[in-house]
Amino acid sequence: MKKLFFKWKDENCHGINPEWVEMTGREFLEFKRKPENKHRKFAEYIDENQETTTIVLEVTQDSYNRWHCEDVIRKRKRTEKCESGYKEISMDEEICGQNIEDFTLHDVIADESVNIEQDTINLCEISQLREALKRLTPEEMELLEAMYLSENPMTERDYAKKIGLCRSGLHKRKIMLLHKLKEYL
Repeated sequence: MKKLFFKWKDENCHGINPEWVEMTGREFLEFKRKPENKHRKFAEYIDENQETTTIVLEVTQDSYNRWHCEDVIRKRKRTEKCESGYKEISMDEEICGQNIEDFTLHDVIADESVNIEQDTINLCEISQLREALKRLTPEEMELLEAMYLSENPMTERDYAKKIGLCRSGLHKRKIMLLHKLKEYL
């Protein structure tokens, strides 16, 4: 987010049809530090959502007084929010203390290689799977590990022979196990 600074070309116009002179931030600071310009007043117009450029304009004393009262209220509300323990931040907020112009949180946080939505879905599915596995009997867990989870999965025929069951009986158990898991998931 950028700040733009404008002063009246003619100081004596008193805000009536002024011609504007744009200044850089450095020029504005130098201008305000000069003793002959101390009486000139400026108001800062900020978009509350901080989505657009901030504009600092020279204003009349009356306009400055109104702006100043509103600014005090805005600052008090901001302070109250901070004291509540929560801090609102905007992704478009400039990061203070950086020498890079227009450096925002988008530049720091955005990581296109990460799909947060898919990662969250995966974590939920893993959690559901763990809960489903907790509900299996030891025999069902052993069948699942032998046929699907081990480095060298066994065939139905080999596992049936190992536990002393016919292949068709084991096949029915396997189908019932898969249906049970499907119900939990």
